[in-house]
Amino acid sequence: MTTKRTASASGWTFPGGPSAQGLRSHDWAGTALGDIGGWAPNLRTAVDICLGSPFPCLIWWGTSLVQIPNAAACALRADLAERLGTPAATVWAAAWQSLGPKVADLCALECEADGDIFELGFGEDDEETRAISFWATVIRDQSGNVAGLFLAATPRGPVEGRAADPEPSSGEPPGSETRETRRRLKTLVESIPQLVWSGDSNGNWNWASPQWEAFTGLSAQASLGRGWLEAVHPEDRAVAEAVFAKASSSRSFDVDYRLREASGRYRWFQTRATPSFDEAGTIVEWFGTSTDVDDLKRLQEHERWLLGELQHRVRNSLAVIRSIARRTADTSETAEDYAMHFEGRLDSFARVQAAATHNPGTDLSLLDLVADELVAATAREGENVSIKGPPVRLALDQAEIFGLAVHELTTNAIKFGALSEPGGHIAVRWQIESDDEKTMQFSWKETGVTMDPEAPRRHGFGMEMLQRTLRYQLSASASIAFEPGGLSCRITMPLRG
Repeated sequence: MTTKRTASASGWTFPGGPSAQGLRSHDWAGTALGDIGGWAPNLRTAVDICLGSPFPCLIWWGTSLVQIPNAAACALRADLAERLGTPAATVWAAAWQSLGPKVADLCALECEADGDIFELGFGEDDEETRAISFWATVIRDQSGNVAGLFLAATPRGPVEGRAADPEPSSGEPPGSETRETRRRLKTLVESIPQLVWSGDSNGNWNWASPQWEAFTGLSAQASLGRGWLEAVHPEDRAVAEAVFAKASSSRSFDVDYRLREASGRYRWFQTRATPSFDEAGTIVEWFGTSTDVDDLKRLQEHERWLLGELQHRVRNSLAVIRSIARRTADTSETAEDYAMHFEGRLDSFARVQAAATHNPGTDLSLLDLVADELVAATAREGENVSIKGPPVRLALDQAEIFGLAVHELTTNAIKFGALSEPGGHIAVRWQIESDDEKTMQFSWKETGVTMDPEAPRRHGFGMEMLQRTLRYQLSASASIAFEPGGLSCRITMPLRG
């Protein structure tokens, strides 16, 4: 049984919905509870159960009994959501004169049991036009003292003139609501999305909820004792047992491990447990819940992968930019020449990075890479440029270097070649040769250019990129010829995959 989870800034996940949104956005630092990141494990467990319940529930916590309602309670009285984090005595002021002493007795452990029946009015200004009967249970801290109250509720009907309660079951004194209370608590526990269990400090379970049985396919009987470990991933069992071994001394239980679904698939769960103490402060039992956080875990793993990928790309990008800056400086005659060429090469490099950002984790299209470079140079497909070739995709590191090579060919065409003359034309073609490894044959051929056979051929950044960098970085080879109609370049490059 699963539900959507909401993550707080502290990494604590709890059921989603309006109540969770209000809880997450509330300024708890200004209340007696303090910042949500510092809340005790038993308070967090209580909030998990409260927000996950479809029945009206309240938590009163701390010496001032700060109130936390769930969505079902807020639906019965609208101002509860607005008064989130307000002391219960203020919220229920009209009833506190009679209710306050009962609450004080319960918190002082002067009742016969660790719980009592409270009735709260749900009407305008807290006038009791409708009553809800709450079973209030104490929640103890690690020292055995009362840390707060958990109130589970069921509508009882109008207070004034309401019908008498049904006769109690046999064996219970007249007016007793023990059986009804147990029924309500059973319904509450079995309706929340978490897998619920109880056991001793040695990790021996004495009860497992229907949710546990439905998810794991392991019966409650088979889960008793240490049978529950059968559903824990073999690699995580030692971790779970180690946390249990320390629980008595630390008086806390908080661990993540994988549980096997009935289908055989494992999912990550966050398991928390709160101890129950006797009057002497000795732990007598642990009450725990396991919350499905598998989607959150996968998201965190993906975030770590993205961070690693980002760091890798940044290092590679800086290395390429450093090389561009150094080689551009070596081949530039003036500062203006350096600035113009460096900016153009950075723009080309940035276009590749932008394409990679738009489609993270995928290779880049050679067609888009070539077309984007030529479009940036104001070339027009069908007019002075034609591009043709089968689908080819390049890895990012390949696309970065090959894109710079295409940029150098384009820049040369603008300054001296087909894009500098009205009748000039560039034909870009490529094809794939399949042998033991795939090899691409890439052709760039310019026509309609008046070439001066006597003009000196300057060996600059572009020529170095085509003849040296392609070979070292991509294991490619390039041949360049200055033909009567314009430059012709042929690149042979092995493809991956």
